[in-house]
Amino acid sequence: MSSEVGSDTVPDLAANAPCGLVQIRHDGLISAANAEFLHWIGTAPENAIGILKFMDVLSPGAQIFFEMHLMPRLKISHRLEETAFHIQRPGTGRWDVLMTGRVLDDVGNIALALVPSGNRRRFERIQSGMRDAAEQEVNWLRQVESLGHVGAWSYSLESGVMEWSDQMFALHDLPVGESPGVETAAHFFAADQMRNAWRAGLRAAENGAHFEFEARIISVLDRIRHVRVKGQAEWKFGRVRRVVGIFQDISEQRQAEEERDLVKSRALSVTDNLPGAVMSFEKGAGGAVAVTFVSAGCETLWGYRPEDICRNPALLDGTTRGEDPVGLLAALELVSEPRLQGRFRIISLDGTARWIEMKGTVSRVQSDRLRGDCVLIDVTREVSAEVELASMAQIAQQAQKHDSLGKLTGGVAHDFNNLLSIVSGNLELLKEEISPEEKLSCIDVALDAVQRGAGLTQSMLAFARRTRLEPSIFDINDLVRKTASWAGRTLPATINIALELTEEPQMVKADSNLVASALLNLLINARDAMPEGGQLRIMSKTKKISYPKAAELAGDLSVGNYTVLSVMDSGEGIPDRNLPKIFEPFFSTKPPGRGSGLGLSMIHGFMKQSGGIVTVQSKLGSGTTFQLLFPTAEAQAGTEKPLILSENESERKSARILIVEDEADVLTVLQKLLNAAGYATIAARSGDEALAIHTQDPNFDLLLTDIVMPGKVQGNDLALLLRRIRPDLPVIFMTGYASSVVFEMQGVLPSDNWLVKPILRHDLLDVIARVRQDDRDSLSTRPSRTQSDGTLKQTDRFPN
Repeated sequence: MSSEVGSDTVPDLAANAPCGLVQIRHDGLISAANAEFLHWIGTAPENAIGILKFMDVLSPGAQIFFEMHLMPRLKISHRLEETAFHIQRPGTGRWDVLMTGRVLDDVGNIALALVPSGNRRRFERIQSGMRDAAEQEVNWLRQVESLGHVGAWSYSLESGVMEWSDQMFALHDLPVGESPGVETAAHFFAADQMRNAWRAGLRAAENGAHFEFEARIISVLDRIRHVRVKGQAEWKFGRVRRVVGIFQDISEQRQAEEERDLVKSRALSVTDNLPGAVMSFEKGAGGAVAVTFVSAGCETLWGYRPEDICRNPALLDGTTRGEDPVGLLAALELVSEPRLQGRFRIISLDGTARWIEMKGTVSRVQSDRLRGDCVLIDVTREVSAEVELASMAQIAQQAQKHDSLGKLTGGVAHDFNNLLSIVSGNLELLKEEISPEEKLSCIDVALDAVQRGAGLTQSMLAFARRTRLEPSIFDINDLVRKTASWAGRTLPATINIALELTEEPQMVKADSNLVASALLNLLINARDAMPEGGQLRIMSKTKKISYPKAAELAGDLSVGNYTVLSVMDSGEGIPDRNLPKIFEPFFSTKPPGRGSGLGLSMIHGFMKQSGGIVTVQSKLGSGTTFQLLFPTAEAQAGTEKPLILSENESERKSARILIVEDEADVLTVLQKLLNAAGYATIAARSGDEALAIHTQDPNFDLLLTDIVMPGKVQGNDLALLLRRIRPDLPVIFMTGYASSVVFEMQGVLPSDNWLVKPILRHDLLDVIARVRQDDRDSLSTRPSRTQSDGTLKQTDRFPN
């Protein structure tokens, strides 16, 4: 190739080769050619090198085949096998050639060798194979167009003819045939603005520009389709000869987008009308929260626009005042999957306090990233209503408490007035001139009234579950036999008692006296329920209570084994309307004078205090069943209380007792009772006075003191102070409260003895005798109380 051909890339030895050689740049322009190739196309070097594109020298069919078939093959395999081609020569027809080639570099420059086809048959065979390949590629192209809803088009600037692919006809619901003109094609667009865009795009392409726009077309069947239109210029011999492009049907995409926008619009409409706000957020590994969306309701809650909160999530906490941090942002920073909920107090920019409730879900979008969606509802009214309801409930509870106290005090006043009438009437009779026998009768009646009053207070305290119990382990079957034996004699002959007790002992730990009292109460109720007689059955058994049953019977009942004592009668039964009330104090359906209404409430309180429960089942006309459930206990030896004998006269005369009681009349009675029994007593009206007396004269053998008294020093304080000096000092406490809480006070030891008012003479003397006997038994181990000069010897104090 000679130097005027202009390229060092083609060897000189190829300049006079009997074949055409051409080098093509990546943009399609011819960058080098030998004389033979230039002769074929009939062009001088200066009119071809860097000016002509290789595609410009090919026939129309060869252009399509080269661009659509051969160029992709070159890019993939970097080589081109022998191919039949037609070279277009202006004014002289065409040359039939066979062509091979390869890619020269990574940029995309290629080199081709073209040889005239001297063997017509061989050329036609190669050309036939090329036609088959081209036809196959055209079929593939049609399939791609159909699947992708893409139609191809071209517009020749020289002839003014527009050509459509088959899919272009399908998009317009036209049969495949003669392609329409440019203006005819423009009328398929749905609006003038789109037609103008089509015309402007074609004009721009004539100047070598690309164009793209979206439009709606109306087919001949009045179907509306959304299409994306693209076009670009095609160059030939240094100028734009044709515009080619596509129509892509994007109707499904646009419909999906419209449906998405509609759903989004509806969702925004819903969220904007909620009494609160909807929020989405993301949280990274460091815990920082980014608010990605918040509905317009946030402006009502916080006073900020959605974009303000998305830009600065700290505003969620920034609107609080003083000591009322909302804590919402902190809750989001600490959240972990999967649920999100909480209630927070916020204050908006205008100073209005609100309560918001947050509910939502959290999901993990990446290993170190969480996404949350939540609803923030304004629950200010609900919270205010809850506060008001709680306040009203408290008022109602207080009113109910006052009503219960009114019933309680009314019933107590009624019964105690009767008792006081008996006591006062008999005492007045003693002042009259009556015989000694009548005086003794009056005294007995008065004492009986006192005992009944004491029993009433015990029932009240049992109802309140404040009685101090004296539990012991005993066989409840044995107690039932003994109680039924003597109580059965008081029942009418028309009532038949049947005992159905287990053969093995049923050991329980409870106050046996109160168990006997409860059983007697149930027997009396059963008697009154069967005025015409009937069957009274008493049964015992062991029952294991599991968790669901324990929760059903009583919320605080422990799981375990229980001894069940059942008392069943065949009487009238209890109406359903009365069943919820039977354990209320002073509730009774019996006529006046037949009961105080405290019996069942006493049983209820006693059973609760003993760790058990009482249940009732009843049906009108079929009788009533009461069940007492006691926790089962193991049998232990030595549970019987030892018999206490009173002291003799000489033992009493040697004892000095310090009595402390703030009620003067009670103090006087106690002194008289103890002095009459032979004891020496010193009386004090308060703990302060008793402490002063003991300081002057500490030689006392026993302290008998009330617990609750006026002054600084209460009974338990007095015992504590004196025991710091005399750790072995015997103490007997007295109280009218009979509350186990009293005996948990500082200064009260578990081993201390106590008496509940009113105190009977024999109970007082028995307790003193027991305490004195314990004191004598420990005398040998006790440190000396006095020194040689007769003063008190102070021993080591107990630890505080």
